[in-house]
Amino acid sequence: MARTEGSPEDEESGTPVGLMEHIAEADQGLSAEDWKRKGGEAYARKEWQEAADAYTSALERCQPGSELAVTCLNNRAACRAQQKEHLLVVQDTSEVIKHQPANAKALLRRMVA
Repeated sequence: MARTEGSPEDEESGTPVGLMEHIAEADQGLSAEDWKRKGGEAYARKEWQEAADAYTSALERCQPGSELAVTCLNNRAACRAQQKEHLLVVQDTSEVIKHQPANAKALLRRMVA
């Protein structure tokens, strides 16, 4: 990729650094709760993939099986349902149901998927 006038570039390789790479660097220090919040904000804007990615980042930073992890799995399932990714909905909601067998949202999402 050609460097354009005024674009940032990686010092080692000399290649332009994109906006997503800058965002990724800035977001490294975010907590699981921060990522969950970002997921909720993206979901409210109907940015399903962005929300699912944020919930995935939250899951990478929290204790598996924790209340936060289960909530993020269920929220990610909601995003995936909007994207019609039914197999992924079943996977996420099945994990939620293992920890919370009476979770009505997870049961409904799994049934519909």
